[in-house]
Formats: sequence, structure tokens, C-alpha cells
Amino acid sequence: MRNLVLPWLVAIALAAASSAAPAQVVYQGPGTYVSNGNQTYGPKSAQTQSTYGSQIYVRGTRGHGRIYSTYGNRTYGPNGGVSVTQGGTNYESNGTVSQSLGHQTYTRQQNGKLLVCSTYTNQTYCH
Repeated sequence: MRNLVLPWLVAIALAAASSAAPAQVVYQGPGTYVSNGNQTYGPKSAQTQSTYGSQIYVRGTRGHGRIYSTYGNRTYGPNGGVSVTQGGTNYESNGTVSQSLGHQTYTRQQNGKLLVCSTYTNQTYCH
């Protein structure tokens, strides 16, 4: 099984336009994500995400780590990936587009599939 960080990078960096906006949770695919403080636990027991200011550290199912850094409306990921947020829409360099409306985020992935994530308090459900 491959590390699910990329290309399933979904709703990263819905950030405000400041020089060091806080990093956002990376939704890697279908499942339930539970947040507790600066930690988010993914649908697979080994998937964890830790947020420290403008950076997010994502550990996948095989323990491989990735770091994403947010500056203003841009987020820089591993392997040169960049995403830009304008309004409630996030554009990724791999062609993925996400739009946030209220407590829901809609993501059209590279493969054409639509991923919908709904957030209620500290839990996010993606399908």
C-alpha cells in the first residue's frame, strides 16, 4: 500500500492572507478524521498529522513523513507541490481543485472523482 499523502492532497491551506497563516489539515481520502489539539488522526490507525504554527507534519501508514508549509495564500508541499487559495477555492499544482462552502469541502481530484468532506466540531467525514 502506498503512502496516501499525495496525490490525495485535498483541503490543504484554506488560509488567511498573512505572512505565516496556520497550516490546515490534509484530508487524504475517504474516512473519518478526528482532531485533538494540534493532532489529527486519519482513517487508518497509523495516519497522524501534527500542526505547528504554519507547518503540518503528516505521517502516513508506513511511517513516512511529509512536511507542508503555509505562507499567506500559498502552501508548499513535498516534491515541489504548491497550492494557492483564492477566496474559498484552493488550486493545487497537480490539478486538484477544492472549494469550501460552510462546513463542507468539495474536492475534484486528478482522477475526476469528487471527494466531499463535512466537518462537525472535532470530526471530519470524507466520502
